[in-house]
Amino acid sequence: MSATGLIPAFADDEDPTKLINALRSQNGQGPLQPDKQLEKMAQDQANLMADAQKVAHTVSFGNDFVTRLRKFGIHGAAGENLCAGRSTVAAAYNVWMNSPGHRSNMLYPSFHYYGLAKATSPKRPNYVYWAIEFKR
Repeated sequence: MSATGLIPAFADDEDPTKLINALRSQNGQGPLQPDKQLEKMAQDQANLMADAQKVAHTVSFGNDFVTRLRKFGIHGAAGENLCAGRSTVAAAYNVWMNSPGHRSNMLYPSFHYYGLAKATSPKRPNYVYWAIEFKR
């Protein structure tokens, strides 16, 4: 079983809303707002990855991205960024910033909401799995 945690209060350099919205503002996009349903979906994915000890959009049978969208009642345009091995929000953000596909999710003009979560496995308690979900 993984250790879970919706992301708590942040120092300014670790606040995901500030990090993402600064990027969006610099690129002429409107801000994103945190969304509890997306946080639950992100937590589910982070837990699945930590339990399986792998980073993938489909960790096990029946848990693909589209199925998880349905499970959490999310409709319309959506995206997902994943990574692991980074211990802070800022470090995960930097991974996504340096990947064209992940960066485009953070800048996608139709997205208005996001949810971020992390999880660890008891087998590797210092190795953090991150998931961030986006929707219109």
